Parts: sequence; C-alpha cells; structure tokens
Amino acid sequence: MYSHLLRNVIRNSLLEMYELQPVDIEYLRSLDEFGDYEDMSDEDYKKYSDAKLIGLQGSESRKQDIELMKNWHKKMQTPEGRDLKKKAMNGEIHLMHNLVYGAEAGKIEFAGVSKPFNAWIQKYGMTSRDSISVTAVNQPIGSTVNASSTLGWAKDAFEDYGFLMQGYPSYVSDSDLGTETLTALPDTVKKFNKNSGQVKRPAARFYGDPYADSGVDIKNWRYAQECILDNWKIIGIWIGFETLIIKRRSNGLSWVVSLLEDAENTGLPVYLSNKTSGNNFRLVELDNKMLEKLKFNL
Repeated sequence: MYSHLLRNVIRNSLLEMYELQPVDIEYLRSLDEFGDYEDMSDEDYKKYSDAKLIGLQGSESRKQDIELMKNWHKKMQTPEGRDLKKKAMNGEIHLMHNLVYGAEAGKIEFAGVSKPFNAWIQKYGMTSRDSISVTAVNQPIGSTVNASSTLGWAKDAFEDYGFLMQGYPSYVSDSDLGTETLTALPDTVKKFNKNSGQVKRPAARFYGDPYADSGVDIKNWRYAQECILDNWKIIGIWIGFETLIIKRRSNGLSWVVSLLEDAENTGLPVYLSNKTSGNNFRLVELDNKMLEKLKFNL
C-alpha cells in the first residue's frame, strides 16, 4: 500500500506539469499593474511566467523546481532518507501546521477565531492528497525541544497553535521554500490537480542558482522552516500556553474556553506546548481532567 502511495506522490510531484490556459494568461495580464510584461506573447507567458505563489508558472520555471524535487528524491533513497520517511509517515517527529502564522491553507482565515480547529477540518479534511506546508523538528513528540532563535518559524510554532500531522515528506528545507499558496490557486489549476491532489514544489529561484539544493542535510538535521507534506493526516492538536495567556488578557476567558473546547471536540489528542526553561519547550498531552482545569485556571 505504502509503496503504491509513494510512487503516486513522486510521480505527481516530478512529472505532472500544468500548461497555462488562455484564461490564466488573461488573468496574469490583469495583474500586471505597471505594464512590465505587456509585450510578452502568450507563448512567452507559457514559458516564463513566474507567478508561483498562485500556481501560474511557465514551463521553464517549473522545470527548475522539478529538478530540485528530483535531487531530493534521490536523497530519500539513502538509509537516512528512508529513516526520515518512516518517521514522518508514522508521526514520530514534530510536523506542525501552524494556524496562526502565515497565509498557507487558510491560516489567516482561522487565526483570530475562537473555534478554528473544527472549522478548518470541515473545510480541508482530516486527511488529504493535497500538499501542505508544515514546520518540522527532528525529535519525538513529547521530548524537550530547545527552540532557540535558530529554529526560526519552528520556534514560533511552539508558542502558537495548530495541527500535528504525519505524511510523506516531499521536500524538507531549513529555508522558506516560496511554495504555492493553495487558497490562491485559480480554478483551472485546481481542476487539473483534482484527481492526484494539489502539488507544492520548492521555488528554485529563491536560491540564486536555480538548481541549488536547499534541502536539509538528512544525515544531520535538527529542524525545517518548511516541509512539504503529501498525503497528510492530522494526528493531534497543540496549543501554546503563552498564546492562552495572551488571549486570556486580550479576548477574555470565554475565548480561551471556546478554543480549548473546540480542540477537545475534534476527538484528537490535545497537547499543551509548555515552556519548561529558557527556550525549551515540550508538548504535554492533556487528559479530560487537565483540560477542564486549564479552562478556568489561567
């Protein structure tokens, strides 16, 4: 089962290439506020468009990104790559989809509401073939993580809240990958990827050399600013204690209680991200008694 799944994931990320349609080119021209590309022909748009964040890349730009993916999948065939794959697919490490930070997959849409978890699940599901961006820490859930500033976004995640996930790591990087924003994709792209799942790829142009390899050193990696996760599944929820304190002061106790009840009502394991000392954090799973106590003792 897993081998068949992995073959499909790799095929989709490496081989499928959407060709811009006339309606896409018309849309791109409407976005050209300063007329920088007004002399480009339709064929030039199909080759050289670099509107990656909304999924409207030309063929040349996509080829560079696919080359990065090919290099990464070669790494995944090594013993270290297979170990990373196993840990990610079994949920043995921190793979954190932050609902507070950034714009990916509706994060802004759900960041300020008191019942984000069930609303997000209702919209995007508990599992999906679509790619999604997560931050990652190469340690088991429940272990103490030194979230110093070198962890970047991963440090922020421990203070926020979101979903713990498992899935296939299509690309893992200690940098921002500039991947597609799924909520911004036009209908033409969504339709093209409907059966296989929406694809996210790293942006080669972010690294100067379009064929540079920005993937983590899989023999010695500690964290990932961005990990592209395919065929993902939600396995838990984490909530930062610091966020509860701040929201208690700014939004009141009822907001905090609503957030905790929403997490509880998903039926998923709920973890409190607790700062133990200095920059050390640890996710502690909450039972019903601990959840009830937390609601009214902030």
